[in-house]
Amino acid sequence: MMRATVLALLLMVSACSQGGSGASDTGPGAPDAVRRGDLEVMNIVAPAPAPSADSTSTVAAYFQVMNRGSEADTLYRVEAADGRPSMHDQAVRGARQAMVPILDAVLPAGTMLRFAPGGRHVMIEGVRRPLAAGDSVPLTLYFRRAGRIPVTARVVEYAQLEGVLGKGADAHAGH
Repeated sequence: MMRATVLALLLMVSACSQGGSGASDTGPGAPDAVRRGDLEVMNIVAPAPAPSADSTSTVAAYFQVMNRGSEADTLYRVEAADGRPSMHDQAVRGARQAMVPILDAVLPAGTMLRFAPGGRHVMIEGVRRPLAAGDSVPLTLYFRRAGRIPVTARVVEYAQLEGVLGKGADAHAGH
């Protein structure tokens, strides 16, 4: 009887730690995570864009990349099925913050690279189809070592970003 109780307890603890009840939707192993070699891209989201006066809109995309390898990798290009993506970061210029284009983002071994509001992000301009929460945005990330990684950003309401990306996700409400 004691052995059966211990075995049942161990099985319950194992199920909870592997995504059973109480598990989070974010972080390594998240439902939208994509793994390629030593890299894992996760929490891939795009906040629903504000309505636009013309027929196109600008959409930001956020995600996290974990490098579990022993060597650095570099994200050097992003492609989108619709629109023109480019990578940006925030920089202080004088007394103001400004969005500045970046050519690449280095991901040292054993670290997490975050594309999040208030920091690095992918800006997709000229998106032709209207996007709303529940839609998806196909992207392809290009890394020097890992190569091409196709991912899909879930379109979410801006208020949901903190739940997906973690605390501080609302620091850059305009992008």
